[in-house]
Amino acid sequence: MSFAHPALLFGALLFAVPLIIHLLNRQRYKKRQWAAMEFLLAAYRKQRRRLRTENLLLLLLRCLIPVLLALGIARPIFSDAVGPALQGSAHHVLVFDRSYSTGLRPEGAQAPYVRMRDLATELVDRLEGKTGSKITLVLAGARTEIPLADELNLARVKERIASLGPPPDSATDLTQALAQVAERFEDEDRLTMETAVYVFTDLQARALAEEDEDADPNAADPGANLGANPGAPSAEDFGDTARELLARIAEHAKPVLIDVGGSSREVGAARVDNVQIVDLKLSGTMAVARTPVRVVARLRNLSPTSRTVQVRLDLEGTEPTIESAAVEAGGEVDVEFAVVFRERGLRWVRAAIEGDGLAADDERFLVLDVRDQLRLLVVEGSDETDPDLMDAGHLWQVLDPEQGEGPPVLSTFGVKIIDRVELLAGREPLDDYDIVVLANVARLDARTATRLQDAMLGGTSLLVMLGDRVDAASYNLHLGQSGLMPMLLTEPRGYRPGSTRYYESEVLEPQHPILAEGFPEDLYLRAIEITPVYRLWGSQPLDGVEASILARARDPDLSPLLVAFPRPGAGKALYWTSAVSRRPDRWNRFDTAMLSFPLLHEAARWLALPVDDPHNVLAGVPLTASLPARPRDVAVLLPERAGGGKAPVGDTATQALPGGRHSLPAFRRTDHAGVYVVELQLESEGSVEPRRLPFAVNPDPIEGELVYLSHEEARERLGVSAVHRSLPTPGDAALPNARSDFGVPLLYLVLALLLGEAALARFVTRRRA
Repeated sequence: MSFAHPALLFGALLFAVPLIIHLLNRQRYKKRQWAAMEFLLAAYRKQRRRLRTENLLLLLLRCLIPVLLALGIARPIFSDAVGPALQGSAHHVLVFDRSYSTGLRPEGAQAPYVRMRDLATELVDRLEGKTGSKITLVLAGARTEIPLADELNLARVKERIASLGPPPDSATDLTQALAQVAERFEDEDRLTMETAVYVFTDLQARALAEEDEDADPNAADPGANLGANPGAPSAEDFGDTARELLARIAEHAKPVLIDVGGSSREVGAARVDNVQIVDLKLSGTMAVARTPVRVVARLRNLSPTSRTVQVRLDLEGTEPTIESAAVEAGGEVDVEFAVVFRERGLRWVRAAIEGDGLAADDERFLVLDVRDQLRLLVVEGSDETDPDLMDAGHLWQVLDPEQGEGPPVLSTFGVKIIDRVELLAGREPLDDYDIVVLANVARLDARTATRLQDAMLGGTSLLVMLGDRVDAASYNLHLGQSGLMPMLLTEPRGYRPGSTRYYESEVLEPQHPILAEGFPEDLYLRAIEITPVYRLWGSQPLDGVEASILARARDPDLSPLLVAFPRPGAGKALYWTSAVSRRPDRWNRFDTAMLSFPLLHEAARWLALPVDDPHNVLAGVPLTASLPARPRDVAVLLPERAGGGKAPVGDTATQALPGGRHSLPAFRRTDHAGVYVVELQLESEGSVEPRRLPFAVNPDPIEGELVYLSHEEARERLGVSAVHRSLPTPGDAALPNARSDFGVPLLYLVLALLLGEAALARFVTRRRA
């Protein structure tokens, strides 16, 4: 027996009230001797036994009434250890695993999501005609949804289950849904009936993992060019593993784990054959219009035999290009396509292979920002006009050798050079450029630092080459304190330029894009390390500011030489503490063609790319971006897998950002893969400009690994007593016991006792009178 409201049992103490009144009444009279009373006492002695019986009966009735009233309000509930919940009223919580692996369609078998839907419908059918049964429906996906809570209308439940189509293209960690179920039981003290939690899952190992013990922290991430997925938290985000969450649920309800996958998984772990596209990216760091670029599709074969696969690549729905590739069993292969984009702007490509049982990872999308040129504004620190004597002369000759007059392949970079006076005067709009270069500029001022900060918030990056003209105090004040520089300059150190004494260098991050793309072989990295560095600026890191030291000089203090400073939500910064130059008194010898060409090219390419790529995200991640003006009339064209059509987006969610920019209202319906095109109007200086922004949404390839737990492994890992292939039958120990609520009958009994006590008291009073 248990009680729905045990705290109300204290009301039973009120039984003492009539007892105390009775005892007090016995002390109200004092004995006095009186002759006439002898006759009355003789009569009383004859009736004393009957009077005592009547008084005792009234006292017991009056004491029993508050006790039964307290019990009735506290609602005692008795469990029947024999009858299952399906034979009586109970609360059934249905947790659906909606990861895209449940959409697997093996030949001659049901997809797991179809079987899941059928079993849930069968459960509801069993409950029809049972009064008091209620259902809560929990959908585990990129974001956990609870479309029905404590629903008593079983017809509505069946309708909602029937409306569940194929799963979304997002990966699912069941810990998020289980955590919400556990918290719901713990936070709400209203468990008035027996509860069962049914978890329908295909037993994907990753969705039920205790922790990612086998993960290699140095392994390449196939989705590294995609945005993070906050809608699919791991167990670490909640602090509890699936086993711990099921144990928490078991304190309040009975968990029932139902395998909706293949029957062969009962006896042993299984891997299902699958060929998938795990990545689609640009080879290199940027795409330039009218210049050939290479797009690479990476295939993974999760089958025991080799496969020959045809890969189709099309540009925004045009005629596809087809390439064939042989993929070894369990291996990966890159398939390259030569692509030429005729126009600048945001462009998208699609790669697809022949569909297999799991369609979600058989295609992949990529949005690229195609540019006419990379625009560089170079601020020259000297008054020289001879390119060989200018601080920016070497950079200019390497990046723009044809002065913008050559073919597209030689005019990737468009360089404009201004002097320090023009920079400080503010006549050049910094946000019109992809990169601003400070080439040994002596001093800055607060106004220029503010303009640089606003430009970087809009996506402009900053390259700073520090040389002999730099005033450390000015840089520390205007760049260090404004958050544009991750360090404070101290003083130059080293030897006379061109002397026989110099520092060598040490490469610390060879996998950084600047070094990995420009120097793919260790031999080339060794060339960087032995290049003479005569002088460089010393520095001290700022507390709490994270930056990457790509290389440092081997001086006694190991001074940073090349410092990368990506700033999330803004442009990047790259600091070179020893400026690259061809001047006779240059501070280093990085001006050699073998070093300067790849270093400067890849540095410029890396700086031109945003820190966060909002146009390539995982399924389930909201779509948003930073815009130069306030958007209005925002709508999203949905891809075919998401149902097609156009979905309006409210403009009220727009937020003003620093630097006069605005955010695109977040669009959250991204559960399906494809290209989502956002149409909007930009309000700018009284005019309205239409824009179309494509976003590529892709599934997480890790969900397509299709590695499953056997039932024995699932029992051991999750701490459950059984894994079921179908609904437990009546009388199964996994089902909750039947429960009877005696609260209402007790209240009726109290009413009857009240009436009986009133009638008895009336009868006794009249007779004694």
